[in-house]
Amino acid sequence: MIYLVSFLLIVSLVANGMLVWYTKKLIARLWDSTNGIDDIQRLLNQYTTFLSAVYQMEEFYGDEVINRLIKDTQSLEKFLKDYKTRVVADVNNPNDTEDEAEEELQEK
Repeated sequence: MIYLVSFLLIVSLVANGMLVWYTKKLIARLWDSTNGIDDIQRLLNQYTTFLSAVYQMEEFYGDEVINRLIKDTQSLEKFLKDYKTRVVADVNNPNDTEDEAEEELQEK
């Protein structure tokens, strides 16, 4: 009987150790992805600033294509910011986002 309990204890310790390792790995991956989003947002901001400067040049002032590029880039920046907010909120309060999703479905 003592051997069975010892065996189960060892199996439990190994399983818990693996779960802790896996959780740390997932948290590190999430952290890297949110940092990647920050880098993408920074680059898009630089790109938007550059497009705005080009749009203000005499040769391109009023060009609809450049104006549309600026608007689309700003829209993409906003989307990434909202996405990052949702991802971080999901990690901090996973039940809150489920409740919000249910409320949105009920409103429709």
